[in-house]
This record gives sequence, C-alpha cells and structure tokens, in this order.
Amino acid sequence: MIIYLASTTDVLKFQEDFRPPVPMSVLLSYRGKKDRHVQNLLHHKKFSDDIMVDSGAYGIQNNYAKDGRLPSVETFTNLAISYRDSLVEAFEKRVKLSCFAELDIPTLVGWEQVTKWREEIFFPLQDKISTPLVFALADTYPEDVLSKFIEDPRIHYIAYPSFAKAAGEDKKIIYDEILSFYKSGIRVHGYGNISPDALKSYPYYSVDATSWAFSVGMVGAFLYFDQMTGSLKGVGLGKRVTKVRRYGNYAMLKSRGIMLPKDVLKIDGAIPKPLMKELLELQITQYKAMEKYYTSYWKKRGVDWEAQLEAFGETNG
Repeated sequence: MIIYLASTTDVLKFQEDFRPPVPMSVLLSYRGKKDRHVQNLLHHKKFSDDIMVDSGAYGIQNNYAKDGRLPSVETFTNLAISYRDSLVEAFEKRVKLSCFAELDIPTLVGWEQVTKWREEIFFPLQDKISTPLVFALADTYPEDVLSKFIEDPRIHYIAYPSFAKAAGEDKKIIYDEILSFYKSGIRVHGYGNISPDALKSYPYYSVDATSWAFSVGMVGAFLYFDQMTGSLKGVGLGKRVTKVRRYGNYAMLKSRGIMLPKDVLKIDGAIPKPLMKELLELQITQYKAMEKYYTSYWKKRGVDWEAQLEAFGETNG
C-alpha cells in the first residue's frame, strides 16, 4: 500500500532544503492557478518521484456548497482545461507523475458533464502524458458504472470517497467492489481513508493523508506508528505540553527507536521552523512503517497488489 502525503505545499512553503530520509509519495491538488501549479510540481520533483495529482474537486464542491454560488458549466470547463494544460506543461518539463485525478464534481454539474470531460479532456490527456487517469467515484453514481469501468481498458485507477460511516453490509459491498477491481488489475485509491478501521476493512492500493503535516504544523504533536494497533498515535511537543511531559514523550519515542531532535526539549512557545522541518522529515518514516504494515497485512489475506499488477502488465507506482 502507498500513502500519499498531502498538504505538502502548505507546510513546506517551497523549502529548498527539505530532504525526506526515505522515499516520499506526495499528493498535490490543483488550485486553479496553472503557472503556480507547474512551479509546485517542479519543486516537488526535487524530493519525490511518486507524485499523485488531484484536481481539487473536493475543495471546489465544499466551497460552493457553503455559499450557494454556482458558476456556469463553461467556467468549470475552463478550469478543467487549465488543469489539463498545467499537467501537459509539467510533462514537457520532464515531471513524471504517477497518476492524476479527473475533475469529479457531479453534484455541481451532473454526471453527464463529468463523463463528457473525461472523454474529451482527461482520457486524451492520459494518452498524451502516459500517466494513469484516476476515475474518482462520488458518493453517488449510476448503478452500472462499476461494471462498465471494469470492462473499459482505458481505466487503470479508481478512487473511492471516505467511508467513515460505513458499517455492516455496506462494508461488505464496498469490500467486494474493491476486490473486483483488484482482480481486474485496476488500482483502488481511498481518499482520506487512513483510519485503522478503514485500512483493515478495505484492501486499497493507495490512500492519502494530511495528518502528517497538520499534526506538527498546527497541533504541535509528533505522530508515530504503533505496530500493536496498526494506527498512528500522537505525542505532544509544542507549547501546550509541560517540559516534564515533553521529556517523557521524548524518552518513550527513544525507547521505540525513534530519535527526535534534542531541541524539542527546549521548545518555548511555537515549534521553530527549522525544528518543524526536521520533525516532518522524521515523521515521514512513520508513514512508511504504516505502508509496510498494511501491505503485509493484506498479503497475508491474499491481496498482493504488486504481483497482481505485474500479472496484468502494469507497473507498481
């Protein structure tokens, strides 16, 4: 399993000296500014060779759901074209992407319009830049769409929304759907599905997370991976934590083989940016440990994405 780390743009602020200690998979979202997006992709190319690009659809739908404004379909089409052009330019500048998501906003423009964009903009883009298109399933979709995609040779990647509230029979249905894609050699991504319950319920090929960045950057906590529970746990390091407790957290992590910078013991107020960078770099190793854990977890249950994709002539990543 791959965990794509999101919100890197917000946290790293184009830091030239950021160097993760292990290979880092990142998810970058398009924010409507073509030139800025190309710059962002070029910057991330310096420290990651596994970049997933999202269209920003989730943020778009949330924004317009809140204020009730709804631009014309033409405005959204121009956004889709701008997004496409940014990826073409990045490709021409030798940025190799692992995959990119379509502009999936059916609640705003309808399923038919999203399908039209896919056929006219995103499938041709997939061919032009030799990069898999991620078809993103909305919370609701036509009943026959899953069987159609399994039969469509152009589909290599599917993304599901978060299933935080799924339970009982719903979980079984989702699991069976994901397994059907797996058996067809179609990768499955889980947007925001990084809870232990989700990762032990659904055999995803990949997921994404913002927690790696916001825990340190906003909360002042370091997340470590707990092998016993298969989950991430946080320990406080920032100004809300007493010096005694901070030392205890430092010692506990050290006992687990996680060596934090000693400067965390000297924090007086907010975490300084140089120290925050070190903590973020170290925290990436914990998400890598989580990847390894769940890859092994599902292999023991008969789901081996690497072997399955190889059997279908696909590359892993």
